[in-house]
Amino acid sequence: MDRWTGRGKQALVHIPVRDNDGAVTYAFGFAFPAGSTVPGTSELEFAAAASLQALETERMRCTRFLHDVVAQALSGTGLQLEILLAEIRTGNASALKRASDIQQSLEQVLKLIREFNAPDYRFNVS
Repeated sequence: MDRWTGRGKQALVHIPVRDNDGAVTYAFGFAFPAGSTVPGTSELEFAAAASLQALETERMRCTRFLHDVVAQALSGTGLQLEILLAEIRTGNASALKRASDIQQSLEQVLKLIREFNAPDYRFNVS
């Protein structure tokens, strides 16, 4: 743990997070008002571990969304386009309806992506 106090305004504490081989894989920094009690190393290590867990949870959420929503929708759209091309080649009258359905499907996926990317205002990060 490194401690540094800059210009008397705050204390910065750096906590390295190591892998099983001892290599530093992450480094967390914590800032505290100058003169305040700085938590001990074990408390800061626990906070760093909790932060890593939160990051991993968010990564998994993103992975599930990309697979379950985006990849599935794009795969389905690709199949729909293959059917549409076959209908166009044979002069099938339902091709126009299918094209409209594909467009609506893509609009729904874009809406889901926008909602997924919308800021979460429950957290005040400043």
